Amino acid sequence: PSATPEPAAPSATPEPAAPSATPEPAAPSATPEPAAPDSAVSGDQITGTVSRVIDGDTIDVAVAGDTVRVRLIGVDTPESVHPSKPVECYGREASAFLRELVQGRTVILETDPSQDAVDRYGRWLRYVRLDDGTLVNQEIIARGYGFEYTFRTPHAYRDAFRAAEAQARDAAAGMWAPEACRAAIEGDAPAAAAPGAPAQSDGCPGDAATAPNAPVAIVGLDKRGETVTIRNVGDSSVTLDGWWICSATGAQRHATLSGSLAPGAESVIAREAGTSIWNNSASDPALLYDPSGRLVSFWGD
Repeated sequence: PSATPEPAAPSATPEPAAPSATPEPAAPSATPEPAAPDSAVSGDQITGTVSRVIDGDTIDVAVAGDTVRVRLIGVDTPESVHPSKPVECYGREASAFLRELVQGRTVILETDPSQDAVDRYGRWLRYVRLDDGTLVNQEIIARGYGFEYTFRTPHAYRDAFRAAEAQARDAAAGMWAPEACRAAIEGDAPAAAAPGAPAQSDGCPGDAATAPNAPVAIVGLDKRGETVTIRNVGDSSVTLDGWWICSATGAQRHATLSGSLAPGAESVIAREAGTSIWNNSASDPALLYDPSGRLVSFWGD
């Protein structure tokens, strides 16, 4: 009967203790994955507090006792405070949105190695993140307050920003709403005039009817290179025969277009005249007209 020790064998209970491999659940601490977008940029980061919103894409940030002016990378919003330009459609709304989003908040400023750190006006060029991870540059576009903007070299989030712009347009968000840019604002140009366009210009009629939701838009202007970049922001191919681009200041036609442009495609349009058109020493916006003479896109300079 002394063989009773056999029941004691079940003391192999230590096996259940093996589950003390609980450290495995801790693996999910791989939550830093959401921060992957940051590593995709690999830029320098610094924290500051937004002290002032200048307009829809520019802010002042208090950093280490100094105040720096920051121009957000990859986004462009309608003008609202430019000294030599009238308020553009949805400019005030874009400024108000950004003010509500970031005023007084702590933000992370991040450089993009593919872009200049400072522009010609001395402004820092940065991505701006809130402490909850929101990428402010993209949020402006996604809510319909701005456009994706590429300056010379594609930035790290260009595809994401363009997708956000397309979604905002499809959802008729913000300035993409059918009537958003139709109504006249007291004190501004009449509704029939293009946002920010000159009141009158022989080569570029400032009193032309507008078509703010047209499928083709100006997305870049290189005055020194004498080129204008347009993009099909719609979802179907567009025939460009009869469309034309104008230099607002010089009242000169840059080019008459032809051919077609596929959805999402861009085209760099060189001037067709034998002489220089764009004014490199002063503001000279670009205007795009459709075959019926409607102003469909305005590129502020």
